[in-house]
Amino acid sequence: AMLVPEVLGPYGNHSSYVKDISNEVWEAYASHIFEDSDVAKLCLAFVGVCDVSLGSTHRLPEIVKTLEKTITGYGGQPSFGAFFGLAVIAQTCASVVTSEKKRRKITSGPTGSGFDYS
Repeated sequence: AMLVPEVLGPYGNHSSYVKDISNEVWEAYASHIFEDSDVAKLCLAFVGVCDVSLGSTHRLPEIVKTLEKTITGYGGQPSFGAFFGLAVIAQTCASVVTSEKKRRKITSGPTGSGFDYS
């Protein structure tokens, strides 16, 4: 889902493909279809990343809570999928916020010319 824009190039509506793939993965996770728990957690995290990238965060709190609850895997061992998934979500959120701040700064310059001269 995350590579759809690169594969399709500048043509078409990428968000519909990403949403469809994310929804399929979400349903697969909810149905316990994944055989490996770390893979399941990574895929769940990438659903959150795709949602954030598309500007939708309605599932994000549930995804983060699920990953936080499963950081300790079977036998008390740390879960790589949960840790890595949370890190990727955090990084995506930070980059989306940073790019939004830059966009706002460029379009709200003091002279109204579209550039911030500060």
